[in-house]
Amino acid sequence: MDKWAAMYAVPGSGPLARFICIGCAGPQLAKTFGNELQLRNCMNTVAERSPTWGQLGCNGFIVLDGLGNVVCPATSAFLKVQGQAFEHVELLLDALLDGAGDAVKKASAESSSGGGKSCSSGGGNDGG
Repeated sequence: MDKWAAMYAVPGSGPLARFICIGCAGPQLAKTFGNELQLRNCMNTVAERSPTWGQLGCNGFIVLDGLGNVVCPATSAFLKVQGQAFEHVELLLDALLDGAGDAVKKASAESSSGGGKSCSSGGGNDGG
């Protein structure tokens, strides 16, 4: 995620996308996680209470649009499709940053073959 955060930043203008790690096992583990991964370009924080939905990063990422709407509650899982999981995230981000909602559906459909997950561009999805 830190690499993506740097990649999707415009020098002097700031990030085009924000990447947030949310720890669910207390502040000490979140701090250790951030230090071990040397997170410098993404936010590392802690949930105050257990989330009602979501997943670990190895099972996919949650992708929101610029308005905070969930466009993908879980991208392809690295544990299932290896490197294609990261390609899926990049396709979704590129489509969102291009402002092409339909491209999100296309990117999701192209990447979700072979064990990946499908995502929609519909706003307001609560992930549940």
